[in-house]
Amino acid sequence: MNENGTPHSRRHFVRLCTALLLAAPLQGTLAQAVRPGVPLTNLRRRPAEPGANAFASFNRNAAGHSLENSYLLAMVAHYMYPHAYQPNPGNNFVTFRNLAEARFKLWGMSQVNVVSKGNVQYAVMSNADMIVLAFRGSDAVEHMDGFADWIATDALALQKKVSTWGTVAYSSKNLFGQTVTVRKEPGVHTGIANAYWTVRNDVNNLIRTHGGSSKKLFITGHSLGAGLATLAAIDQGYASDRPSSRRFRAQGVYTFGGPRVGNGIFKSLYHSKRSAGGTVALNTHRYVNFNDLIAMLPGDTLAHDAMYVPLAHYGPGEPHDNVKYTHIGRTCNIAQNGVISLNSAEYRGIGSPLSHHSALYAHNIYQAHVVGKSWASRMPPPPAPTQL
Repeated sequence: MNENGTPHSRRHFVRLCTALLLAAPLQGTLAQAVRPGVPLTNLRRRPAEPGANAFASFNRNAAGHSLENSYLLAMVAHYMYPHAYQPNPGNNFVTFRNLAEARFKLWGMSQVNVVSKGNVQYAVMSNADMIVLAFRGSDAVEHMDGFADWIATDALALQKKVSTWGTVAYSSKNLFGQTVTVRKEPGVHTGIANAYWTVRNDVNNLIRTHGGSSKKLFITGHSLGAGLATLAAIDQGYASDRPSSRRFRAQGVYTFGGPRVGNGIFKSLYHSKRSAGGTVALNTHRYVNFNDLIAMLPGDTLAHDAMYVPLAHYGPGEPHDNVKYTHIGRTCNIAQNGVISLNSAEYRGIGSPLSHHSALYAHNIYQAHVVGKSWASRMPPPPAPTQL
């Protein structure tokens, strides 16, 4: 026994263990933690960043509407803009691309490509099970291609005919008053169609490199991006100028604050197409935030026809519903009180641009679809409800 009453054998054992521990090589977190100047608090596991691997909760097999999908795709559409990041990278596309790719990878996408071509910005991202195609909407005039978005694309609303996706039959009267069957190709927004056509083959190639038909495809976008997403949905799945092996039908399409893209013939054609999940109208859900002005454009009255529809588009006895601009898909209205109706009629009233911001869409959808759900903690936090 020593003077403290501790057995010598026990004391020698403690000294031996201490010597062996100090002599052994330390590895990993423990090695770093016990080095001089490194606090032991580093041994604690760092909490996961908000929204990490959120796409693990995505319902890739949804044949109809999905609450999880609507929110995550609204967030993707929002983060396709430079203004979603702090600090705002403005017109520095490389910085924006790096921020966006990091964001989408954080949420669970293993492969992300953010692309800018002409005045179109889009992203194709994927994990083992699914692919998301997202288009950016019209940016602020001082950022990136904002001027081209607003002037060369959005304002170029004259309809043009596109025969790539087929024709629609309707009954009409000929010059002799006889009822005849007429087949007609759809008319679509010239500016949006021209913008989409600059990237359609590039988009198709990227979808193929991300897995193509072996994965479930979802398409999204806000504002102009919603219009591009609508054309991409029917074109990527049903283009007649592309071999069947390169036609990728979407499982679901979610758009936010989108304008009218085509006429009544286009609507009939779009609604005849089936999604990969088997639903008509390509399982398309069109979100509109209360009185969003952009969702009311181009107009659908006879007066607007005079501005947007060339006289050559009219056939004998052509009904107005054929030629006027018309929305497609299921309308999901976000009411002023925040309640969302998932299969509603178009809002009719005075429009306001203040309801159009991508952050407002994501925030309102979070409040209506996510808050209180068992899976809410797995979702990325919503942006502040910004107005234009």
